[in-house]
Amino acid sequence: MSILNQPTDPNSAQKKAARVKFLTKGVFEQAINVWNKTNEMIWEDPNPQDVLDALGDDAEEVLGFDSKIVSFLTDSLTGSSKQAELDEILSKSNGRPNFNTNNGKVIIDNPGGNPGGNPN
Repeated sequence: MSILNQPTDPNSAQKKAARVKFLTKGVFEQAINVWNKTNEMIWEDPNPQDVLDALGDDAEEVLGFDSKIVSFLTDSLTGSSKQAELDEILSKSNGRPNFNTNNGKVIIDNPGGNPGGNPN
């Protein structure tokens, strides 16, 4: 049924079902949006190491969550209508420079010269 042809006075179950669909879709839209914004702030910065340094001991945890978000989106959106957005996220994620972690801190390997391919 088209959203333009919805009943004018849906019952409580119909209202709840519509809200559940809206919220479920929102989870994925927000995850994609948050991932893109976080990626942009760190990895599209002229010097991502500065941003990682400013995160301090939280950098490793932030990148761990980032990896979990990518896994969640991959598991959930592969083959869906959001495949193009997922492909863009995977391309960006895989194009990041390699890095090492040490006590929560993240150090980019060969900053400025690393071709990417980081598995995270």
